Amino acid sequence: MGRLLHYAFEAALLSTAFSGAKRAAGVEFDARKIENETARTVLFQYFRIGDWVIDTSASQLRKHTDYFVPVVRK
Repeated sequence: MGRLLHYAFEAALLSTAFSGAKRAAGVEFDARKIENETARTVLFQYFRIGDWVIDTSASQLRKHTDYFVPVVRK
C-alpha cells in the first residue's frame, strides 16, 4: 500500500511539472500524436490532475497575503 501511494504521489508530481511547463514556458506534450484514442483520453485526464494541483495551490497561496504578494511583471 505504501508503494502504491508513493507511485501515485510521484505521478501527480510529474503531471504538475508538465502543467507548470505549459503555463510558464508555453510548451506542452503533443498528445495528438498518440493514435489510440483511449490512451490519449487517459493522458489528457492525467494532465488535468496537474492543472488542478497548480490551480488549487495558487488559490491557497493567494489567501495568505501576509506571506505572499502578487508578482508584478514588466
